[in-house]
Amino acid sequence: MSRRLYSILFAASVLLLAPALFAKATSTGNLVRSLQTSDDFRVRTQAALSLGGSKSSDAVEPLCNALDDDNTTVRAAAAAAIGRLHLGGDSCLERRRKAEKNATVKTAIKKAIDVLRAEPEPDFTSGTRFYVAVGKTTDNTGRSGDEVSNLVRKSMRETAESSNNILMAPASETTTQAKKRLSAHKGVKGLYLLPRVGPPQYTDKNLKIRIEIAYFTYPSKALLGMLGIPLSAQGVRGKSRDIEDQLIEAASERAIEKVPSFGSDVQ
Repeated sequence: MSRRLYSILFAASVLLLAPALFAKATSTGNLVRSLQTSDDFRVRTQAALSLGGSKSSDAVEPLCNALDDDNTTVRAAAAAAIGRLHLGGDSCLERRRKAEKNATVKTAIKKAIDVLRAEPEPDFTSGTRFYVAVGKTTDNTGRSGDEVSNLVRKSMRETAESSNNILMAPASETTTQAKKRLSAHKGVKGLYLLPRVGPPQYTDKNLKIRIEIAYFTYPSKALLGMLGIPLSAQGVRGKSRDIEDQLIEAASERAIEKVPSFGSDVQ
């Protein structure tokens, strides 16, 4: 039998046998158990894909754990499922992206990250008072890539979404688009935030980070003022990126909470 024919028959067997092996595992709990305990990679793969369509937040952690599966097909399925689920998991995708060696899995991870970070069309409501655009964060933490900038933006977006009067602009928005959207909502004030994250300072089991936010009008970008947000954590033993992230997130949330104060000066 030729290698090509064997590959085709093997792929067909996966499609035919996996559903039969998997037919009874339908609830989230059963899917998670199948993903975590099955010796058959086909069952684990199908479990991951099914969890992606479960709409359950309980599926996020098991799928993140499956990114470390020994089988590349399972890892790729877990990444795709996290993207489809769209309930978080970007941090574990980023972690695995740095360690992943397989090109196919890396592609699946990148696609999932892109899906999670895609921002919806802004939905103005009668309660919207401030329309906020956030520029790229100046990162002086010593980290590489856009990790800190993405963390700041994610925290700011979540804070804005939990408010009753602040709406975040998409990162890809052009000046023309901003003018058009704001002209259609005359009572809404536009602001542009430009964050800067300073270097973490570790001294005597303490960690300090200072974040500065420049506030501008939007889309004209006339400076309104600056806000410095110094935060600290005590009892820190050695360098801790997790605690650094917590302080950065807290500062980002506070920056959005201050929007009404700066926005009151916008004409």
